[in-house]
Amino acid sequence: MLSRRFLWRWFTRFCWGVTGVVFAGIYLYYLRAQSLPDLQFWHQRDLAQSIVPELKQLDELGLKDYLAHEQRIFNNLDETIASIDADVPGWHRYGSTAYAIYRRGWPDSNRTSLQTPPTKRGAALLVHGLSDSTHSMRSLASSLLQQGYTTLNLRMPGHGTLPAALQNTSWRQFRGATHLGVRAVSNDLQKQQPLILVGYSNGAALIVDYTVDALASGDDLPVPQLLVLLSPAIRVSKLAAYARIQRWVSELPGMEKLGWTDVVAEFDPFKYNSFPVKAGEQIYQLTSRLQKKLLRLTPEQLQRFPRVLAFQSVLDSTVPADSAVTGLLDHLGDTTAEMVYFDINRNSNLLPLLVDSGRPMMEALSRRQRLGFDLTIVGNANDYSEQITIRTRKRGADDWQETATDMHWPRGVYSLSHVALPFRADDPIYGVTGANAPTRLGDLWFRGEQGGLAIPLPLLARQRFNPFFPYLESKVLAAAGAVTPAD
Repeated sequence: MLSRRFLWRWFTRFCWGVTGVVFAGIYLYYLRAQSLPDLQFWHQRDLAQSIVPELKQLDELGLKDYLAHEQRIFNNLDETIASIDADVPGWHRYGSTAYAIYRRGWPDSNRTSLQTPPTKRGAALLVHGLSDSTHSMRSLASSLLQQGYTTLNLRMPGHGTLPAALQNTSWRQFRGATHLGVRAVSNDLQKQQPLILVGYSNGAALIVDYTVDALASGDDLPVPQLLVLLSPAIRVSKLAAYARIQRWVSELPGMEKLGWTDVVAEFDPFKYNSFPVKAGEQIYQLTSRLQKKLLRLTPEQLQRFPRVLAFQSVLDSTVPADSAVTGLLDHLGDTTAEMVYFDINRNSNLLPLLVDSGRPMMEALSRRQRLGFDLTIVGNANDYSEQITIRTRKRGADDWQETATDMHWPRGVYSLSHVALPFRADDPIYGVTGANAPTRLGDLWFRGEQGGLAIPLPLLARQRFNPFFPYLESKVLAAAGAVTPAD
């Protein structure tokens, strides 16, 4: 039998070893953080709090007051950027030249926008993702407006201004703004007019969270009839749970860079390139609470859950590609829902060059004996073609239905991405055609020696627009046209 002294000695060594590994990891992460570029005025938390402070209490607030506050903080931002006149390149988001161009050319792309059709059929609230802006919902908002829907494209707190503003906002403010948005668009809805919620990335989690709250509230909150989810962040990596520790350390003097996951030049006018650790912490807090709330849904509430139409790229470096399935649809059981996956480009000449990380997930889904939702895969017609075929397996069915299309993969595109889904090919910023802008991010092609660019090459190479957006749009409009409050 081993002596207590021997066991204690080995236990002590083990503890010291674990402690050493932990401190070594922290030190290496510290070195990585310190290697980030210097923080600029748009990274300063105190400055953001002074010029673009966000409202904390939104429960009793109306849209009129929300918009008035939004106007004040953008007036402050306009004055600050004009007065600082930062020494940055002409394309830089916070340079006075580019800032003025974007504010004149696309005045609503970072702001809340409410539009009403001549003849109203229903109402739609659109909620963008974390670190981006209302520009991401611009195309779908326009399409729904043309179909007779009042559209509220709502700016979430902390967005559209300075990246540091995300250090001063929480998931509770995002949730409060979502509830405010639903109140605003549903106040004058007639009984026969449907309510639609559209959410992208973190916005998808927010509208699902609202729906669960509405179902649990009895008749206190209006329940939507349709949820449209784009790249839904319903479930995120558990590693995000440790972001809080990193944020605490970053509040120590001299450790400010630890408060940032990325510090990148702000060349994107409608999405922050720099990403604070606290933002990742907030999405984890939101989604972990949402998962618990979904488990508490009663059979009656599950039966009343609205129709879901979800879109997801098989390759997604931001959220797990099965987030909507395992994080939502599997909770709902047999439900009126459709999950649409945009597959990778499986052309046989290109496939050997790709990391096919989505294959196990797609094979597991296809092997399921029974699906509680419709599953649609948008992908190559065969291994030797760039043409697109749509394959659908209906809820409860065993066979697949195939539909040929005239869509095809654009040259050089091997997949969509988390950020590509909401954008048309002619988007002025993220597309390859359309109006001129100082920087067209969907059409950047740089060649040279590796390591020669100050901006990470993967960020520039990321697919920014959806070549299959017309298909996505047609699916959304068909669902919006078919839905009624009786559903």
